[in-house]
Amino acid sequence: MGKVVEFPTKQVKTEALMEILDRTIDELDEAYEELDILHHQMHELEKACNQKEYKFDFDLAKYAHGVGVENVPVRFLGYTTRHRLHIDVDNETFQLELFDGEWDDEN
Repeated sequence: MGKVVEFPTKQVKTEALMEILDRTIDELDEAYEELDILHHQMHELEKACNQKEYKFDFDLAKYAHGVGVENVPVRFLGYTTRHRLHIDVDNETFQLELFDGEWDDEN
């Protein structure tokens, strides 16, 4: 005799959906845990970058005062977050305006 296949009654469909929902809950829980870990890592990396940017800007200001703002290499300007760069496209010139606020000694 052949294999008997259950007719898809409402109960069978409901149980199948329940299994799908339970599997999806497990998958979502894993994804949420991974997201929490990644958010934490991103937060820590942002803090580290902020500290490096602060130190870079502080050192750049000291350097610019030592050599003159006009002598600061262009490659440094793309990384500053506190100093301002004014570009005159018509004259093809730029001017670096150093941060004039107070530096925090903690960083």
